[in-house]
Amino acid sequence: MWIEIDVMLAGSTMDWKELGLDVKHEFVRRMVRIEDIAYVQELVNDIQVMYFYDKSSCLIRGSYQEIRDELLHLDQEGQLD
Repeated sequence: MWIEIDVMLAGSTMDWKELGLDVKHEFVRRMVRIEDIAYVQELVNDIQVMYFYDKSSCLIRGSYQEIRDELLHLDQEGQLD
């Protein structure tokens, strides 16, 4: 099964301040296999850290509760197959 997440980009690709916008973080949408996710750790209210079994990690957008509930829901669906 797959989950779509918003991954924070490491470097800024646009100069938002030059455009008059106060954008602190840029995100891109990515699909991730839930079988590859080791765990999610809460960082701040709307940004979490997702760790993978291959020892890599990324910052993702969303509340811990929303992400946890989505992963648990997808895991339960996968067990029914």
